[in-house]
Amino acid sequence: RKLPWSQEEESVEFHVVKASLSVARKKYVSVSVLADCLSGLSSHRPNAIILLVDKVIEELTRGLEIPLKRQPQRMLSLVRLLGELYNYSVLSGPLIFEILYLIINHGHEVPRDESNNTVPVEKYNPKVVTDIDPPSDCFRSQLVCELLNTSGRYFMLGVTRVKLGNFLIMFQRYLLSNPHLPAHIEFDVLDLFDTL
Repeated sequence: RKLPWSQEEESVEFHVVKASLSVARKKYVSVSVLADCLSGLSSHRPNAIILLVDKVIEELTRGLEIPLKRQPQRMLSLVRLLGELYNYSVLSGPLIFEILYLIINHGHEVPRDESNNTVPVEKYNPKVVTDIDPPSDCFRSQLVCELLNTSGRYFMLGVTRVKLGNFLIMFQRYLLSNPHLPAHIEFDVLDLFDTL
């Protein structure tokens, strides 16, 4: 808070976001400490937090679109940062659920039937084959497990419990669309379900 925020030429907001992303990408074990620091800053400089979350979601979406060139550890750390920011009450529950649905639905849009000009019953279906989420790739399941392992325990009460239940049904549908889950992913998913 003592940085020269009011001086435009210093561009403190840019440097704080850049440093936060650098820590989140490289220091997985320090993500919870970073989230704690950012939660203290959020009431005084909310624009910096908004900018940071926008960058994280943008990088996450880019990683979902380019499966062969993504960096898995970096994406897992960024997802954990989002979960920790929720734990420290910086992010809202609906945003976390939007991110969860983004992870399992991105690229699985049901095509519209142009010949009959009919709108499909469902907008997303994990059985829609796409190059950005091939059936043999289970990384999205790891991202969901990481986010729910980080912040899922706070969804166990109230209205969010129903939302979590609905998401878990969609997540199971996503998992069942994959022909084969590797053993380590299957164990992660079973541990997550046991925890929740």
